[in-house]
Amino acid sequence: GTVVGEGEAGGEKDFLEENLRSGTLVGGGEAVAAAEEVKFSQKAPFMAVISAREELNAGGGDKRVVHVEIDVSGSGEGEVDPSLRHAPGDALGVFPENAPQAVEQVVGLLRRLDPALNLDAVVQIAGAVKKHVPMREALRSGLDLKVVNPQLTDRLLKAAPDGERARLRASLAERLEHREHLEGNAHSIEVPDLLEEFAACGTTISATQLLEAFRPLHPRYYSIASDYETTPGKIALTVDVLEYELLGSTRLGVASTFLGDRVETATAKLPVFLARNKHFRLPEDHTTDILMIGPGTGVAPFIGFLEHRARNAATGKSALYFGCRHRDQDFLYRARLEAWRDAGVLAGLHCAFSRDQQEKVYVQHRLKENAEGVWAMLDGGAHVYVCGDAKRMAGDVHVALRAIVMDRGGFSEAGAEAFLEGMEKAHRYQRDVW
Repeated sequence: GTVVGEGEAGGEKDFLEENLRSGTLVGGGEAVAAAEEVKFSQKAPFMAVISAREELNAGGGDKRVVHVEIDVSGSGEGEVDPSLRHAPGDALGVFPENAPQAVEQVVGLLRRLDPALNLDAVVQIAGAVKKHVPMREALRSGLDLKVVNPQLTDRLLKAAPDGERARLRASLAERLEHREHLEGNAHSIEVPDLLEEFAACGTTISATQLLEAFRPLHPRYYSIASDYETTPGKIALTVDVLEYELLGSTRLGVASTFLGDRVETATAKLPVFLARNKHFRLPEDHTTDILMIGPGTGVAPFIGFLEHRARNAATGKSALYFGCRHRDQDFLYRARLEAWRDAGVLAGLHCAFSRDQQEKVYVQHRLKENAEGVWAMLDGGAHVYVCGDAKRMAGDVHVALRAIVMDRGGFSEAGAEAFLEGMEKAHRYQRDVW
């Protein structure tokens, strides 16, 4: 799904903040009358296990995506608890743990800042509910060891040697100012880099006081890539295992490597809860056509959509626009999607392989190439779903849809925009982007 902490694809969504404000993102269904009736939630997650992992890349590429299956069958008495019975479009909240090597790195830096470091000392974790836990536990699963926040920099600047403070302030201001211009990663400096810079110039500060300024480690949200009724007790996720370069070293995503590598299958407990997304819902009428646009891991919720439509023998057409770099390397769920196409579950499977030819081709280009078919679906009452990158893809797709409405529907630009706004208001144009 937008991501607090690392920008992982398929991580935390734009809908999160809005739904938290409106109260719709809860651990149980929309029909749940009161919070106390919800057995499992963000405040009381279910301790699940990973039952299976499957590598989705054919190999040879520079990306790694893993299909992760999570077993929640033990959440109720002989069945799945209602608070974990998901609908197509919902997301799963996962509480990750920091990698052991990341914890060791931060502990080493804290020792340089505080020679009297005591890992058994109790520290306070900020957040909606303040928690007091031993430092060792806080570093493992309570604190964000990546994201630099103003409170942390302020506390370090106050503790810095007088002769170094102005230089450090100017250096940080410059580095943080350019963070939005970086490709693929939202941070120009991470917590270990910050601690190293202050430790190197002789800063000393109490570790317990410093850790109080760390951001809490937030849950990550992943679109669910399965249908509850098709596989009750199993929740599938599509995880882009994040690896990126920063300041000359390779960095790893927190939650993606946790899910993709570090959680032991069938034994280790994984704290999870359901995040319902009422703004990304299939039409109740199975005769209604649907148009799905989801490049990369944005395809995840549409696997659940198609399982649901297949199980209900939906007669409405389902068309999918999927994109990736190479057909033979990162065509996620290829066998399943092609089987659905051959069985008629998918009326159209339109793929854009951006790097398989000289000119880059993306999903918006495939939409324009099939403008007549797209307009026929829009004009006929189809529901449109867009899932994936908010920065570029969602905007480019919107521009392509507007151009199709103008060209094929005979609308002016303002009229086409009004047409799409009308679809949005009627819940026929829904986006789940990050």
